[in-house]
Amino acid sequence: MKELILIRHGKSSWKNDLKDHDRPLKKRAYEDVKIVAEELLKSGQYSDFLMKSSTAVRAKHTAQLYAALLQIDESKLSLEEQLYNFDMFDVLHFLKHIPASVNRLILVGHNPAFTEVANFLGDKYFSYLPTSGLVKLKLNSENWLDLQRGTTEFFIFPKDYR
Repeated sequence: MKELILIRHGKSSWKNDLKDHDRPLKKRAYEDVKIVAEELLKSGQYSDFLMKSSTAVRAKHTAQLYAALLQIDESKLSLEEQLYNFDMFDVLHFLKHIPASVNRLILVGHNPAFTEVANFLGDKYFSYLPTSGLVKLKLNSENWLDLQRGTTEFFIFPKDYR
């Protein structure tokens, strides 16, 4: 069994005339990440998860916030250019290249890709994954290359806890 947590980046600012990749987080994102991380910690420990994030500024900062709150060592967090995309098939392709030795993985990235991956691999339907929201999946796979669908273990959306 593999465990996968999909986290959508925090709410980002459109204030400045920046490229999409360079948009920073809004203040609300910091509060939302804290809320969601605290709820997530109630379900167990996550320090042994490997974490990979899109290189977009908003995703990178979201990943760093979650890593600190979940006590994931910085050495287990990497930025991946391939995750700066919005296509489900690109994310699935990325997952197929994760080493089989990795059993617990957190990805931080973007919609619509993450919503579609959650719907495709899990057994619950989401119309969208909100900013700072997460979905935890248990996958019926021995390795990432032969990725199989599984179950949606739970989801945490900030608006449900504000």
